[in-house]
Amino acid sequence: FSYYEDLARVPAEIQKSFFGCGMELTMFHIKELSALITELILDTREVCAYLISGFSGLYNDGSQNLLMGMLKLAHETGKKYRQVPGLVQQVDTLLDGFNRMEQVLEKNMGLPPRIKRERLEQMYTAVLTNTEVEEVAEAGASSDEEVYQGLRGTLQQLLDFAEIPRANLQPFIDAMNKFVVAKDRFSTEDDFRPLRRQIADGFYVIYKAIFLKTLGRREPLPKAVELFLNYGFADERLLTKEQVLELCRVKIDTKNHYHCTIYTIPEWLTAVYTNKRQPSKNEFDMEYVEMLREQKKLGEITAEEEKRKANDQMLKLEYEMNNMFRYNHRVVNGQPSTFVPVLCSEQMLSGPERAAISKDRIGQLIEKYREIDFSVFYRELSFADAVSGIEKEQIMKEVVPDVILFPAYGQNAAMWQELSCKRRDSAGRFLFPIMAEGNIDDLLIKTFGRFRWELCRTMQGSSWNNIQIKSLTSEYADYIQFYRKNKELSEERKEKIKQQIVKGKNSTREIFVQDYEMWIKSEAMGAMRLNKVSREILAAYCPFNKEIREAIESQPVFTDPINRFRRERNKKVRELELRYHSYTTKLNVDLPQPLVENLKFYKEK
Repeated sequence: FSYYEDLARVPAEIQKSFFGCGMELTMFHIKELSALITELILDTREVCAYLISGFSGLYNDGSQNLLMGMLKLAHETGKKYRQVPGLVQQVDTLLDGFNRMEQVLEKNMGLPPRIKRERLEQMYTAVLTNTEVEEVAEAGASSDEEVYQGLRGTLQQLLDFAEIPRANLQPFIDAMNKFVVAKDRFSTEDDFRPLRRQIADGFYVIYKAIFLKTLGRREPLPKAVELFLNYGFADERLLTKEQVLELCRVKIDTKNHYHCTIYTIPEWLTAVYTNKRQPSKNEFDMEYVEMLREQKKLGEITAEEEKRKANDQMLKLEYEMNNMFRYNHRVVNGQPSTFVPVLCSEQMLSGPERAAISKDRIGQLIEKYREIDFSVFYRELSFADAVSGIEKEQIMKEVVPDVILFPAYGQNAAMWQELSCKRRDSAGRFLFPIMAEGNIDDLLIKTFGRFRWELCRTMQGSSWNNIQIKSLTSEYADYIQFYRKNKELSEERKEKIKQQIVKGKNSTREIFVQDYEMWIKSEAMGAMRLNKVSREILAAYCPFNKEIREAIESQPVFTDPINRFRRERNKKVRELELRYHSYTTKLNVDLPQPLVENLKFYKEK
């Protein structure tokens, strides 16, 4: 970078004479500078992400932040004892830093943060004047207060709505009351684990009872019930007042249409109960019908019982709740050793509004990355048309997954199924927490990567790692297995791969996901983060859209992979055009629409 800074200070006439000496000389500088600019953009993104993360710790939409914490500490100290000058000075220092950061976010990054200025000023005034915050904030707060008062006693409201005898849930109620007053709710001590287990057991019993009562209900649900079903909000005492009010302001639903169907858990369970969707696989990769078949094989049920249970919607619902829902609730939360299904403030590093994954937010991100990796949801399927006389053709077809939002605050996403059943044209299933910690883009990109791997593995069957049959999984598995002997890799690159393997815990899929993430986030921008071997594999099987390919192909490291991809595509197009032409001439029929779309895929994508 300093080289180009010096070059910029060279007089214009000298630059003109220098670069006029030859095209190759000029192009070398242009290509190198283009790559440098891309690197600078990526580095700037990382710095921006760091600043946003830091600002979120200093101040966020909720009350769990450094600035509000210091204001409350200074306020409480002044009330109980006397004002501590050093503490007030610290508050002033934080406020100065806060104001500077706000200007940086808004002026330099174009991201005006959502700040409750009135609340900050009320708190600061309360510190200086030693008055009650509620007295300062009283005006205009009645509507929020009414909402909050309506959620008082949420746990009892849920129990009343569920209409389960209190005696049946007494262990759950007792555990919740102990959990509310616990000093360390996420203690890893052995005597605290049974408490969280009792909460989890009771939670799913109540969830099922409440969900069943909402089926077919036309009148609006009570706010406490709605928040419980969508977010796992079970007791207002587990959150601060600010967090509860924020949660009430979050909007999940959308009027927009996205390629993927996005469900909340209540909506998904309704789809399963009404037979619009089949139950998911359990943690042992077994479908509902397979489970019944296995029970019959073991003599646990008769053939008549198997047939009856296969059409029993209540049993399907229970299977979905006891397996997919309960198991993955812990997975998307990301804290298996301290997991509780109820929402509480200790889980939340930022406010509910900032962390929420609405249908619009996840839908827009899927569209964004589906545009970059245009073939991510495509798979090769067989096509036949007896009317036209076409016996068998392989076509590329896009099958988008279902996306399910779990009532949890979490840090993980799960690619639960690449196919929803044995049919190769069935949709996959992606699972996300409805409130996420960290970067949602990263969660989605990793989910895309795992989906690509598992779909290829499923479609290839037992040949998924057979290098004689070229595929994404076979070539990548071969690359990882024999990277030490690969002469195209330097010792430095081999050491990085070794670190990747350790980070991926020796899982070839997880190692691939790391490369896929760099492919989508960096290499799509023209930045060179992958080695030559992995780049060529990803260029062949996870190609960028035409616009990106044309933008980066002038860079030498991308030229060969993109040209190779283009040659393969052109060859495929010629083969299809010849064969399809024979159908229209010899069979004297119009080309079926699936074949038209298939040819369009290879020619235009």
